[in-house]
Amino acid sequence: MTIVPFYDRSTLISQAADTLRRALLEEVLLVTLVQAIFLLHLRSILIVTLPLPLAVLISFLTMYYAGSHRTS
Repeated sequence: MTIVPFYDRSTLISQAADTLRRALLEEVLLVTLVQAIFLLHLRSILIVTLPLPLAVLISFLTMYYAGSHRTS
């Protein structure tokens, strides 16, 4: 008989992803709102707002591809 420890981290990962999603949405909405109030210029709003989610996406893709080549 062998005891195999198992720790299910799926709930923790799901909660962390939900927290990140909510924080990113709040960040984009707040930045867009502040820019809309002070600048009233659509192109400026897009220039600042679009890189926020793109930076997160690029960082996750980098982590995914960097970790996918490991064989552990």
